Amino acid sequence: MTLKDYIQNAIATLRNPRAGARHVMAVAMERQDRWLVLALVVILNTIIAEIFLLLMGAEDAAMFPIPALNNPLVLSFVQVGAMFLLAIGIDVVGRRFKGTGTLDQAILLIAWLQFIMICIQVVQLVIFAVAPPIGALVSLISLIIMAWLLTVFVAELHGFQSLGVVFLCIIAGIFTFSVGVAILLTLLGFQITV
Repeated sequence: MTLKDYIQNAIATLRNPRAGARHVMAVAMERQDRWLVLALVVILNTIIAEIFLLLMGAEDAAMFPIPALNNPLVLSFVQVGAMFLLAIGIDVVGRRFKGTGTLDQAILLIAWLQFIMICIQVVQLVIFAVAPPIGALVSLISLIIMAWLLTVFVAELHGFQSLGVVFLCIIAGIFTFSVGVAILLTLLGFQITV
């Protein structure tokens, strides 16, 4: 597949997320290759984040609550860890609620979600360079799209019907994880600024 094919599939997934999720889950690939794909999209995402930082300038570059995350290498490791935990969390929690998905499918779905978000971030980057206030609006819309896609992907992965319940479980899981990470980072001596 070419980059154009991937972009066309991303657009098709935005139009019909359940069909897009089924298409991704049907891909045959070894687990180690799935992790490599996930790592690749994290690297691409880090590059986009660094371009944003360059456009914003040093005085506005405090986009991360932990200053160390302004380092691209640290940011990449944190993102890989977060995606790793997200994939495992989706697999473990989903199966606890009688879900039918697998970890391998969850890894690819998270990688695909990340790729779609990178495409949106590229559009946002162009808009931000031309009209920063509209770029901020696109940022809000992208968060909504990410939440929607993640909800539909998890529902399709595990065969769940109620998107509302899936969304609430995701929010509860993210909140619990965020609090846990914040406590851990505080114990390790990091200063988190809001």
